[in-house]
Amino acid sequence: MASKSLRTADPIRFADDFELDLRAYELRRSGRPLKLERIPMELLVLLIERRGELVTREQIIEGIWGKDVFLDTESGINAAIRKIRQVLKDDPERPRFVQTVTGKGYRFVAQIENVSNVVSIEESEGGRQVPAVAAASVAVLEPVDRSKGRSKRRLFPWAVVALGVVAAGLALWHWWPTSPARLVVTRFTISLPPSEQFEMGRGGLAISPDGGYLVYSATDAKTGARQLYLRPMDRNEAALIPGTEGAIGPFFSPDGEWIAFSANGQLKKVPLHGGTPLAVCAKSNPSTGSWGPNGTIVFTETDDDSVNKNGRLMRVTAAGRDLQVVTPPEKTPPEFPPRWPQVLPTGNAILYVTGGTSSAFSDDATIVAQSLRSGERKILIHGGTSPRYVSTGHLIYAQGGRLLAIRFDAARLEVTGAAFPVAEDVWQGPGGYAAYDVSRNGALVSLSAGDRNVGNRTLTWVDQTGTILPINATARQYSQPSLSQDGKHVAVVIGDPFRQSDIWILDLEQNTARQFTFSQAGESRAAPLWTPDGKRIIYASGTHGRSLYRTAADGNSAAEVLFNGDLIDPSAPGIILATSCSPDGRFLIFQRGDQRRFDLWMLTLSGGYKASPLFDESEVTRTYPQISPDGRRLAYTSDESGREEVYVQPFPALGAKWQVSVGGGKEARWSSDGHQLFYRQGDRMMVVDVQTQSTFKAERVHLLFEGPYARSDFWTNYDVAADGQRFVMLKEEDEARANQVLRVVLNWADELESHSRRGSN
Repeated sequence: MASKSLRTADPIRFADDFELDLRAYELRRSGRPLKLERIPMELLVLLIERRGELVTREQIIEGIWGKDVFLDTESGINAAIRKIRQVLKDDPERPRFVQTVTGKGYRFVAQIENVSNVVSIEESEGGRQVPAVAAASVAVLEPVDRSKGRSKRRLFPWAVVALGVVAAGLALWHWWPTSPARLVVTRFTISLPPSEQFEMGRGGLAISPDGGYLVYSATDAKTGARQLYLRPMDRNEAALIPGTEGAIGPFFSPDGEWIAFSANGQLKKVPLHGGTPLAVCAKSNPSTGSWGPNGTIVFTETDDDSVNKNGRLMRVTAAGRDLQVVTPPEKTPPEFPPRWPQVLPTGNAILYVTGGTSSAFSDDATIVAQSLRSGERKILIHGGTSPRYVSTGHLIYAQGGRLLAIRFDAARLEVTGAAFPVAEDVWQGPGGYAAYDVSRNGALVSLSAGDRNVGNRTLTWVDQTGTILPINATARQYSQPSLSQDGKHVAVVIGDPFRQSDIWILDLEQNTARQFTFSQAGESRAAPLWTPDGKRIIYASGTHGRSLYRTAADGNSAAEVLFNGDLIDPSAPGIILATSCSPDGRFLIFQRGDQRRFDLWMLTLSGGYKASPLFDESEVTRTYPQISPDGRRLAYTSDESGREEVYVQPFPALGAKWQVSVGGGKEARWSSDGHQLFYRQGDRMMVVDVQTQSTFKAERVHLLFEGPYARSDFWTNYDVAADGQRFVMLKEEDEARANQVLRVVLNWADELESHSRRGSN
């Protein structure tokens, strides 16, 4: 039976100010054209033609794409409906225009005007619409009376001739053989503006199921605030998502209408098209998760104060109910707990990663499949991380900064055949997170690895006005500069502290440099700290810097072990950084943790080396501790408020605390007289005058200077001269800041199939 569509010579009006002009193929509001792509426009026309009636998803597919379609039409419908609602500013919860009929389709519910001019045009039994020339030829037919079935038509003589031509054309059109068009694999890149810095260590990149949107976590260079940004694929700019301060690990709901993320110890969700973020559940340190088709979210959480003990996968409904443990805690906890889960399309099983070490960037981790019904687990891959199942029947995973694919039976939870490479140069962090994602319709997005960890930088002096005086040293992978008390030397790390690095000492008067430590492959020497007398240097050493050593600055004595993290707790996370010594040399403060969370420890240096945590709370991350020059105060950064701020407490006996920073802050350092406290706020260097005599008092904060100087989430990347007037800074090379490139491949699944076929031949 032939279907019908409506056409009109005059614009169709609805909701007073909207006009749909079919002749111009344009949607307008108050006379101003609105941008709507072809597929959403065709769907809007189809819904208006059938106003008040249920239009099923099957009817939409046949009406827009035809029966013989080889595309992900489900995702296409979702994307088109979303864009229609976005343009019409229609709320799906309280629709004025497009109403969702759950499990069936959609209905256009608004009243329209000018219906007297609307006519009916038949479509062929095969679902093919009459070509435009035919529509133009019959547009003079009388109005349709839908209550009487087929309309009565009165043809003008010339229309009969036109219809004869159309009939011949249709006969040829039906006879001509057709074949599905091959999908074109399209590649392009998206560069992040210099004002933003990607935050990927704990998960930070996702693409919507229909491939229409990207969401990523980034830090604003001006304020230092980490938030989520949303970028439609058809736009040139991303927009900040309000209410996502401190967010990490974004991921989409299966219908693409929600974005879930972790922030401030809570799992949250926010509507794609705007709204207030809602709490799903409050758990300790939740990280990125996966939203299954049955409304269940699986995510990682950890309970312990400073290590990953009790790390496990949890699941909860998107409404925050029925919280359950998916993977119980390991008897012998590994460095990293189960993480990076993905719920498979059936909703009955998950993929995830367990084990692995930060020194190997989790290339030594294990990828596991687990049934959510029986709890049965199967090991799929030894030596891989960040698994993703794609609709081609492949398991994608990361290893050594590249993506590999292997055939995967999602029903039997088994891999078959050999893995083969499908993408290179993908950013991969120590915890095993690889910055890539694949949409349901086969689009791939990934972050280029480049020099994302430590880029080339130059050492430079910067005074309080922001004036630069370069230090005559070649640009290298510098980080963590530490000035000697006399200001004549600077100890600095060269290399990537997450892979392999060493400490060098630069003589600022003689303009010479000498290597101070000599690491082995896979080891790091990092976080140099001068002792108060200026004669020795304390530093972190070992695989990923898990122990603390002290040795003479002139290199003429053997290194002395102060703290061995492996002996005390081998399961503890992998980064230990010495940050501050008390002026009397009795206490050393260091931070211990991983890319998810740090906390502060104190080591006594007199009467035997004894280490103990400074704080008891488990949900808070604390970093960058600095003892004041008089030894009575401790400045540090904490995210307890939901944003990183600088606080001060009495020391060594902790007590009342004061928040010093305003609007965010990190990397605090004292002036040598203790009357000023400096800290970073994005690219800004801030200062606050303080009084520390009887009681602590902080004055008004003000800006000193700002510029593209290196920052870090883990260590302090500057130091203050003894006079408090100059700072040793690490100036980013322009190329390092610019090397923030997202690579997008549309219809990548088609290319993956080609790879697979070539590999099997």
